[in-house]
Amino acid sequence: MVDWLNELFLEDEVEVIRRIPLSFRGPDDRLIWHYDKHDLYSVRSGYYTARCVSVSLQQASTSAPRNSSDKWKAVWKIKV
Repeated sequence: MVDWLNELFLEDEVEVIRRIPLSFRGPDDRLIWHYDKHDLYSVRSGYYTARCVSVSLQQASTSAPRNSSDKWKAVWKIKV
């Protein structure tokens, strides 16, 4: 079969990959960009996707909402 699978993946993973059923229709492969409603890549859609990912990562890097920074400043100023 495909020997290079063994070079790239662990044995368990190769078994799972080989069990993936292939299409009986045999359609030609094609490239799609699932971030666009027409499945086509454009610089505009790529830029938009990159911006969305960037914003998501920035929001995920903190457990506090952005508007809570003033509250935290007040907490740290409390004298105990």
